[in-house]
Amino acid sequence: MPEKKLCGDNGAMIACQGSYNFLAGITADESLNAVATLSMEDI
Repeated sequence: MPEKKLCGDNGAMIACQGSYNFLAGITADESLNAVATLSMEDI
């Protein structure tokens, strides 16, 4: 488990990658949906 001080920029990294993907024309349709409560066993 990383130290707490190393975990604060995940949102910025995800947003940056999303920006790169969008600029490259990589997008998803409305069927893509996050499931915050999905357990590891259901993957």
